[in-house]
Amino acid sequence: MKHIFKKTYINNLTKHTKYFQNIKINKLYSVKFAYMQNKCVSYDNIKNESLCIKPNLYSPIETTYMYDDMSENKILKYVQEDGLLLKYINNQTERICIAAVQQNEMALQYVKNQTTNICMAAVTKCGHSLQFVINKTKEICLKAVKQYGFALCHIIDQTDDICLAAVKKDGGALQFVKKQTDIICLEAAKQNGFALLFVINQTEEICLAGITQNPYAICHVRNVTPLLQKHARSLLAIRKNKTK
Repeated sequence: MKHIFKKTYINNLTKHTKYFQNIKINKLYSVKFAYMQNKCVSYDNIKNESLCIKPNLYSPIETTYMYDDMSENKILKYVQEDGLLLKYINNQTERICIAAVQQNEMALQYVKNQTTNICMAAVTKCGHSLQFVINKTKEICLKAVKQYGFALCHIIDQTDDICLAAVKKDGGALQFVKKQTDIICLEAAKQNGFALLFVINQTEEICLAGITQNPYAICHVRNVTPLLQKHARSLLAIRKNKTK
């Protein structure tokens, strides 16, 4: 029996007839709609696995129903390939969610029941995923800023420990510190001299640390003293001699 598919274009699906077939290719692929841009899809070439539509290209409704009857191990195979498929999975387990966020930390936004283990797995992969954490505990926040200093921008209840960890990772995170202290500013300047740009109270010690890290950071010092100027010049002279 011949199976003929009319030409169906991905960029203009609404203007063409959709042919419904349920052809099982193998354990990982099942084609409901067959689309190929600017190409006619026939039964012969649909046997080719490379032409199959993966589950994440289905409509959201079809994809959601497709995962409902799957076992946990089978769903794990999918999310280990594409963590964002978690969006379509109703029967979420902690094991599935952890596998999803380990593959793609942004999948955390689709977790229905966040646990500490799931959130820790996500921020360990990328601290920026802290933006999707509902219950931002100190432990989770510390883990996030140690991985990605700028994750500090997602933390409302900041502590000195969290801010220190953030600026030690990236001095530029100082711009997100709500309550600056000399210790936090000093650590930021040591990590990145240009963090002086965000220091409210520029002490000589903090400025010296910033210039030591990068002599060009003197351009962000509001009150340049002879000592700071001399220090910057000596460091630039040393750099120049090393390049000769």
